[in-house]
Amino acid sequence: MGRRVMGRRLRQTRTFPGFVCSIRGTIRINETTGGLDVRSLANTRYIIDWQADPNVVGNLETGDFVQVDGRCDRSTRPFTLWATQVADLGAYTGGDNSSGSGGGGGSGGGGGSGGGNNGNNNGSGGSGGGSTSNGGGSNINGGSSDDNDGDNQWKADWWFFDNLTPLLVPSPPPPASPPPFNGDGGWPPLPPVPKPSFNLTSIFMLVDMCNSKSSADVEVMRNAVANTLPSHFAAASHGALAMPRGDEFNRVLTSRVVVGCSGTAPNGNTWSATTPLTQSNSETLLLGWAEAADKYARERLNVDLNKYRHKVYLMPLSIGYVSYGIGLCPMTNQPLRVWSAGMSSTFVPLGNVVHELGHNLGLTHSKGYDENGSLLEYGDGSCNMGSAGQPVHYSVAHSVRLGWTTPQAVLRAPDLPVGMWTPFKLRGLADSAVSSLQIFPGTWMKSGWDSKDQLFVSFRRYTPTNADAGLYPLFRNKVQVHSSSSDLYGCVSSVQLAGALDDEAKNVWPRPGSASPPDAASPLLVVRVNSIDEAAGAAYVSLCRAAQFSRETGQQCRDGLDNDCDGVVDNC
Repeated sequence: MGRRVMGRRLRQTRTFPGFVCSIRGTIRINETTGGLDVRSLANTRYIIDWQADPNVVGNLETGDFVQVDGRCDRSTRPFTLWATQVADLGAYTGGDNSSGSGGGGGSGGGGGSGGGNNGNNNGSGGSGGGSTSNGGGSNINGGSSDDNDGDNQWKADWWFFDNLTPLLVPSPPPPASPPPFNGDGGWPPLPPVPKPSFNLTSIFMLVDMCNSKSSADVEVMRNAVANTLPSHFAAASHGALAMPRGDEFNRVLTSRVVVGCSGTAPNGNTWSATTPLTQSNSETLLLGWAEAADKYARERLNVDLNKYRHKVYLMPLSIGYVSYGIGLCPMTNQPLRVWSAGMSSTFVPLGNVVHELGHNLGLTHSKGYDENGSLLEYGDGSCNMGSAGQPVHYSVAHSVRLGWTTPQAVLRAPDLPVGMWTPFKLRGLADSAVSSLQIFPGTWMKSGWDSKDQLFVSFRRYTPTNADAGLYPLFRNKVQVHSSSSDLYGCVSSVQLAGALDDEAKNVWPRPGSASPPDAASPLLVVRVNSIDEAAGAAYVSLCRAAQFSRETGQQCRDGLDNDCDGVVDNC
C-alpha cells in the first residue's frame, strides 16, 4: 500500500447461523494401534468414530490436530481434534476391573478418578472452578480396548469441532483463556512494565502562508509538546512509546516559517495557497506546502529536519478548520507529516494532533454506528481515530495493533462452549497493559468471519488522571465491543459495535431481537455486563456462544444448556 493523506474536519460528531460440535473429553491413545479410546465425554449426544496414524500419536504434543470421522447430532461430519493437555502414562494394564481415566474437567476443572468395571461407576469430578465430567470405562465405536497389557499410552484432553468451521491453520492457535477462572473470573498476573520500544521525535512549525499567519501560539505549543503530549502517550501506551523532552527530540520552532502563494513541488506538481482543499487535490496541495515549509526551515532557519521523524505544520485558518495526516501502513521510511489548523493563543486541538499522529503510526479511522444504524467514518466517539475531542486511549483494536496493550484472554471456539456462560473480570483499558478480551469468531462461524476478523471486549475505566480522563461522559466506566479486521499488511480496521454497556439498562450486546446493524453483526455471541466496580477498576462480564438466537426447541429443551444465550437454560 502506498502513502495516503487522511484528514478530518474539526467538528464533533457523535447472523450468520452455524452449528458447531463442541464437546470435551478424555481419551487414551494406544501407541501400538493408534486407536483412540474415549474414556469420558461431557455430552453423550455425540457419537464419534476415531482414526489416527500411530506415528502421529507417538509424537503427540499439546496443540496438535488429529483428523477423525464422526457423527454429530445425527449428521455425519469430519472432525478435527485439538489437544489441550497431554501426559505420558507409561505402562498401563487393562482389564474389566481396571480404573478408567477420570473425566476432563470443565473450565478450569482437573480430571477425576475413573470408575472400574467398564466404567459403570462414575469417577469423581475434577477439582477447579469449572464443571466436571463423569468418568467412564466403556469404549465408543472403535476405540482400542484396555486388554493390551503394558502398552505405552498417552492421556490427552481434547476439544472437538466441526471441520466445516474455519480454523486458524497452519498458524498455531492463540493462547487460551488463563485457567482456572475463579468465581469472579480472576485477573491474570501483570507482566513487568516494559522499557519504551519506540521514541517519537517531532518538529512543530508555525506556517505563515500567502500573508495569512498561523493562529497557533508558540508558548502554548511548547507547553503541549514538552508536557501534555509526552504525558499522554506515556500513559496511553503504558510506557511503550516515549516522546522525549528537549529540542533535540521534540521541538517547536520559535521562528515562523514563511511560505509564498504558489510554487512547484519537487515532483513537478504546482500548488497554490488560495486553492480550496478538496479530496482530489489535497495530496498535491499539502505536500507542496510542506516541501516549501521544509525548504524555508532548512535554508533560512538552518534547521536539521533529518533529526525528526514527524513534522507537524501548524497552518493558518485560511485553509479551513481541518487537519490531515500521512497514513502509512505498512510503515516505510517516507516522511511522516501532519497539517493542522484551528489553533489559537488559548486553544490547541490536541485530540486532532493525536488523531493525525495516529495515522503516522499506521492507524486507520475508528468507525461506529449512529442511532439509525448507519456506519460513520468517525463514528467511534471514544477514540481519537474517531471523533473523540480530547486525547484519550485509542480503541482497543488500535491499542493491541500498536502493541500498547495485550488481551488478558484470547478466545476461540474451544474456550467458549455453546450454551455456557463464561465469566471474566476486565481491567480498565487505560489502567493496565494487560486488559480486554480478544475473540476469533472465525473458529466457529461457517461464513462471514475468517482468521483475520476479531472481536474485542474492553472496559473504559475513567478517572480524572488516567489516559481516559478526556472521555465523553457517555463512555466513562462502560464496557465496549469492537470488531476488527486486518489486511495482508497488518493494517487494522476498528468498528465500535457497542460503546456504552453498563450494569443497568444497557447491559447486553446484541440487544435481544434487534435487527440493527451493530447488533446483527454478532457472530452468535452474547456479551453481558454483570457489574461494574468503578472504585476497584473492574468490570465483571460474561460471554455466551449461541447455537442460534431463535428460541430453543426439541432436544435443546432438555440438554441443560442455554443454547440461545438468553440467560435461561432449556427455555422452551
